[in-house]
Amino acid sequence: MKQIKSYEEAIAELEEIVLKLENGNISIDEMVKLYEKGVLLGRQCSDLLEAYQGRFDILASTEPKEQV
Repeated sequence: MKQIKSYEEAIAELEEIVLKLENGNISIDEMVKLYEKGVLLGRQCSDLLEAYQGRFDILASTEPKEQV
């Protein structure tokens, strides 16, 4: 992975990798490379989701002040 992808881009690439691995018409070397890339993309997706959750938690904890 050259750069950090958006969650949507990472998931789309991960889905492509899964399809290639399920197809099975690739060499074992290519399978290992795709698996490694898939693991990295999975971690990136997890990290992004955690960051988004943190942002939501911050927003949810700041209640609007009641106007009198």
